[in-house]
Amino acid sequence: MFELKRHPDGQEPHHVIIGGGFSGLYLAWRLRQAGVWVRLYEAGQFGGMIQTRQTVFGPTETAANGFLANPSLVELAKDLEIPILKANDESKARFIHSSRGFQRWPLSILQSVLMALRILWSLVSGRMPPRADESVRDWGERVLGHAATERLLRPATRGIYVLPAEELSAQLVLGRFFAKRKRRAKLKGRIKGTVSFPRGMGQLIGALVERLNEDPGTQLIQKRVTPADLEEFHKNPAVRKIWIALSSPAAAALTANLEPKLAQALAAVPRVPVVTATAFFTRDARDRDGFGYLNHPELGGEVLGVLFNDRIFKGRSEAHRSETYIMKGENLAQAPDAKIRELIEETRARDTGRALPALHVEIQRWPAGLPRYDFALAQVQPEFQKDWGKIRLVGNYVAGIGLTRITEWVDDQFEGKNR
Repeated sequence: MFELKRHPDGQEPHHVIIGGGFSGLYLAWRLRQAGVWVRLYEAGQFGGMIQTRQTVFGPTETAANGFLANPSLVELAKDLEIPILKANDESKARFIHSSRGFQRWPLSILQSVLMALRILWSLVSGRMPPRADESVRDWGERVLGHAATERLLRPATRGIYVLPAEELSAQLVLGRFFAKRKRRAKLKGRIKGTVSFPRGMGQLIGALVERLNEDPGTQLIQKRVTPADLEEFHKNPAVRKIWIALSSPAAAALTANLEPKLAQALAAVPRVPVVTATAFFTRDARDRDGFGYLNHPELGGEVLGVLFNDRIFKGRSEAHRSETYIMKGENLAQAPDAKIRELIEETRARDTGRALPALHVEIQRWPAGLPRYDFALAQVQPEFQKDWGKIRLVGNYVAGIGLTRITEWVDDQFEGKNR
């Protein structure tokens, strides 16, 4: 399956990966494609935040319900021999919910024209890239205009990054769109947009773990790596690189003895708690078609947005309505299940005008779920790009949020320099 080079003295040079979430697993896959021997350590469950739970009502996801197709992920699925599930046609509509109701495009014709003219002027004048001291909201006001910022940008970015636009660093969130980057292969054929797998995102993790387990050049080891273990890896001449694919708090604790300055920077990465819950309801002819909706900040409340799972992908629930609620975690990460269930039912009644009890609710709490893409992260992130000898960092606080960003970042590391 992969190139297998053996060293004459039996001490094959290899890379160590600490952390078996998607970042670590995909990195292992790419290293093996490059002919590098790999030892990957995972203390808990492979896949990290990405798991699919099966219930009698249908599957639920502990993290993203899909990913934006890119060539690397499509090729990975092909190599793993798992079919990609395209989104249903009825999921094309995406809504912003505000005091004006549910709108697919919340701008008037005049506002849309003015936004287009502002973008054109910003491109021509070179004003488009974000400035270091700008928030996403500031950038939007300067480049897109007030209406587009208020009605489009604020709800869209809050739904992804779980922070208000005025707290998000524009350079972190938007800078990559304007940076000079390698030309990437483009997707060919009909696999585009948001996609998943027939048995959920966990199918990708399961297939990846199974294939790596079968590979004689990869060792998957169920063990918690300690700071003492890290020092041993660092001393071992056969270990060429140590990739730490853990959350920033876990990486800080692991590197505290060996690289205290790096650990200090990692400990300074701010985190934001997230709670998601998938709820099943009795089907109703008035259920809205579409991908889902984002709540405008003006509405207040804890719910950032809702995904219509049974409308997005086939097989997510044949007999019931399946919806995933993405919520701010500050007030809910420690809340009892009953409170979260009540919040979901109240939100649904407000947003749809129909009060229905949930048949079943699966709740996932991530107390330190995502990095805060704010100015504090922007200040410390350059530390992670420095040369720390054998140690390299990989994760959403370095690469960005989402499988697509992770794969692109990992792919960028492979120019023959990591062997």
